[in-house]
Amino acid sequence: MKKNLKPYLICMIAAIVFSAGCALFSNNPLLTFIDVLSILSLVFIVVGLLEFLIHGGYFDFLSYSFSSAKNLLSRHSQPAGSQRYFDYAQKQKERRGTSSHFVLKLAVLLLALSILLTIFYELL
Repeated sequence: MKKNLKPYLICMIAAIVFSAGCALFSNNPLLTFIDVLSILSLVFIVVGLLEFLIHGGYFDFLSYSFSSAKNLLSRHSQPAGSQRYFDYAQKQKERRGTSSHFVLKLAVLLLALSILLTIFYELL
């Protein structure tokens, strides 16, 4: 098995086992399984989109403003104009590196599985 597919498979199995565990205690297990899987996928989509935004640097201005405020309020502040926002953003971008957006891809896989199971449930 490819090394990069292993985490997806492990998380998919964990989500399916969790959904199946919740479905065991209901009157309609397949419908409950689909519902829990859909909710998990939507939560993962929100977390994945947040990860995408953070990795894209959309929140660098917040961290820059907090670090600037800390420098302003501390006793041993750095000289004024020591680091501009552009320099700070470039340094953060280099530090972040690359991302595979694992959570977002996992969420799409879980949502696709949930949609397929919903279609199967409607055909029964």
